[in-house]
Amino acid sequence: MPRALTAWVAVGLLMLVIAPPCAAGPAPGDHIKPFALERLGAEVMHWQPGKAAVFSFCAFWCDTWKEQSQRLSAAARALNGLPADFITISVDGRWSERGVGKIGGQVLLDPGGEFCQSLGIERIPYTAVVDTEGQVLYATQGIARAAVIEQVVRESLGPEPAASGGTVYLTFDDFPSGTAGPSPSRADDLDDRLLDALRSAGVKATFFCIGNRVKQNEAVLRRAVREGHSVQIHSWDHRTDNPMIERCAQAIKDVTGTNPVLYHPPGSTEFVQVSRDRLPVTVIDPSDYLRPGNKELLRRVLLAAKPGNVVLLHAGVSGTLAVLPEIIRALRGRGFAFEVLSR
Repeated sequence: MPRALTAWVAVGLLMLVIAPPCAAGPAPGDHIKPFALERLGAEVMHWQPGKAAVFSFCAFWCDTWKEQSQRLSAAARALNGLPADFITISVDGRWSERGVGKIGGQVLLDPGGEFCQSLGIERIPYTAVVDTEGQVLYATQGIARAAVIEQVVRESLGPEPAASGGTVYLTFDDFPSGTAGPSPSRADDLDDRLLDALRSAGVKATFFCIGNRVKQNEAVLRRAVREGHSVQIHSWDHRTDNPMIERCAQAIKDVTGTNPVLYHPPGSTEFVQVSRDRLPVTVIDPSDYLRPGNKELLRRVLLAAKPGNVVLLHAGVSGTLAVLPEIIRALRGRGFAFEVLSR
């Protein structure tokens, strides 16, 4: 048995002997404060309250975790598109790669368990559900039932909030959605129709561009800038390992004459300045690219919208285009204004 694994097994057996009947750790009513941990892959995630979150503290070699991961995956699928994050925190480091693909959401590393210890967690797996303020609503050591997690998260979101005013930011990934070719495609038509809908509503949005589509879609990029929208970077070819940010920025500048200042990594809810500083925003990700249906997409956006939120949508999705006017009307009806996202 590997030395590190032997040590964890010994610690686990010792905990079973000395731990009190009720495991220590965050309890309902406690708050989880902002923290930063390394992601699997060496990037750092800065977490802060703003969305409901399901935290799972685990070691991937643990047999109990294997069962727990299935329950969490089921809950994540059931809650997909709602404003709730699933965050798995691995304490063992060496085996962390075994957790990749086992559950949606972020996989963070806490080798040695220092962060767990700071929260008073003595035994793993440990699951905690927090609300938008970071308050713990539910916590348990051992295996948590998927149905319980789903219920707590749904209850934490509550009813659709009343009118509150403030600013929200509409953003569209994967722009332009059209591809190169001598004749317009259906995606090209959707891009122009998207700009038509925004112009009709008098709303300015922020578009995050795929760099290798810019040159072949000059007209729609220039139109977006001419009509007051912000054009930013979404990687060269939708890859995160080599986004080629400078190349994207140059392609956008060559076509539009503007200098992009923001980068939104594909598959992420983080927005960073080209200088690599993180933009402190809360993101609503209704997973429109999964085509949840018009009513459900509208419900997801309105349920989560608060002043200062970024609404993360996608170009080239016909369902998003169909419900966009209703999203704008409903948010305006609650007192929200729209602006472009900037540094």
